Amino acid sequence: MGYFGKKRIGKDKHPTRNISMKGINASFTHDQETGDPIFVRADYPGLKPGDVAIPMLNTTKDILGDEMETAVFDKWFSVGALLDYIDKEMELKYVTLLKRYQNRVEEMKSIPAGQFREMADGRQIAFKHTSLRNYQGEAKLIVVWFQEDGEDKYYGYLTNDVGSLEEETVAIYGKRWGIENFLKEAIFLNIDKLPGTELNKISAMLAIKLVGYCTVSCLRRDIGGGYAKMDRAGIFEKKLNIQAFVRSKGEKIHVTYYRYPPELVPLFQGLNEKLKSKAINPKIPWLNNKILVFHFK
Repeated sequence: MGYFGKKRIGKDKHPTRNISMKGINASFTHDQETGDPIFVRADYPGLKPGDVAIPMLNTTKDILGDEMETAVFDKWFSVGALLDYIDKEMELKYVTLLKRYQNRVEEMKSIPAGQFREMADGRQIAFKHTSLRNYQGEAKLIVVWFQEDGEDKYYGYLTNDVGSLEEETVAIYGKRWGIENFLKEAIFLNIDKLPGTELNKISAMLAIKLVGYCTVSCLRRDIGGGYAKMDRAGIFEKKLNIQAFVRSKGEKIHVTYYRYPPELVPLFQGLNEKLKSKAINPKIPWLNNKILVFHFK
């Protein structure tokens, strides 16, 4: 998130402008199945991969518990100490791209051609075990080889998952590119607009917007039908960006809609009874423990 003020603040590479500029780094963890964000952390530039990833992973693990099975990273996180921590301390599987240093490219090229097998898309795949600095034992290096414009191309994936087929591991990493779309899709949330330079204020802003994003995502799945594939921004603009009359009376906050999509009515009617049936207290702490009641007229 770029910063254009006068305060002295560190610089880092901007994700889309390909330049180094002042700003705040926001790091997200996502659920691969839905693409929804799980946790976000704001930091000043200058941290190392492990300084960012380990607190992120530990918090995400606290949120997900045993449902968290695999951590998928881009190549910035392919450092031995971090991968060793994930493998030994967290006992999680990991998949990350291999940085294409010349010695690593030569290592991938050293695999005999006869060890490669053809994938469904025509590319060739093989694997070998490799060593990493500050990593106890060996990691599995999966190599994908193909030709582009008559030139051999090699891509490497590091993992500790020795039980899955190499094609499955590469497919798991491929889902990560879909999560990248979150940053483009979430522009309507204005997550790139800084409320200041204090990390606590930025983190609170990001957390609130992530809750809103995930709420719309859940709503999209609950409605189903043609809405299930509509992006969050589209649902918000076409279905949720509607005005309501709000009035607080006693222990209730009444929200009355006069113009609304009919598909939303069954989702909000009897909402408090639905919450109670799931052992959820319908009283909202940040609204003075009042409950929301929706009316459609």
